Amino acid sequence: MNQIAYIVRDLEARGVRLPKVRCSTPPEASTGISGNSASFRVVLPKDAVAERRERVARLWRKGQNSGDIATALNMPVRAVKSDVYQLQCAGELPLRRLDMAEVKARRASIVELCDRGLTAAEIAAELSISVAIVYRDAWILRKRGDLAPVCKAVKAGESCRKREDHSDILALVSAVAAEFQLSTTDILSKSRYQNVVVARQETCLRALDAGHSVSKIARALGRDHSSVLYGINAAEVRRRKAVAA
Repeated sequence: MNQIAYIVRDLEARGVRLPKVRCSTPPEASTGISGNSASFRVVLPKDAVAERRERVARLWRKGQNSGDIATALNMPVRAVKSDVYQLQCAGELPLRRLDMAEVKARRASIVELCDRGLTAAEIAAELSISVAIVYRDAWILRKRGDLAPVCKAVKAGESCRKREDHSDILALVSAVAAEFQLSTTDILSKSRYQNVVVARQETCLRALDAGHSVSKIARALGRDHSSVLYGINAAEVRRRKAVAA
């Protein structure tokens, strides 16, 4: 008698009810347990399997992936994939997760909720989807230009904004470029030539004087916040020296 048989008999003697098991080889008559070469698998009641697959199908239709479903139902990912496959074979789940029309409608709802200032968690609760789906759709929307590419609101938990209109700042860039005999591309580039840097800093100062925020100027010029602040201070110093002269 092997160790498993001892454990089983001890549990049965204590009155513990054990689940049924299936053996790959016929069980031994003396112990009720097959030899070391046998493999055991717990057999769940059909009602429990049907209920579990119903919950899997409900979460799967909401767009959650196998990992999210496994976490929500506290079951292995392999079991989730097996249930989804069985449901698809039975015709209870479609082979494709969602129709593209549903995906477009969901992403349009995400854009609308972002404009209203909702966070990622609030959007997920509003649409009854996981936060991971909100992250993924927001990334796709930012890549396509439907949301501002610099907007990190979904992961930061802040409100998300659509792409800003930088036409006013770009008009100032064109004016300064013509004044300094440069091209707009030069000012928007990463060039560190002195005449280009001076023109870029002058653009930052004029945009600030026009009422634009430092953050908006940084986004329009493709710079970070600190670079714009440094440029504004340098342009102000040159302007004061020119006035004093």
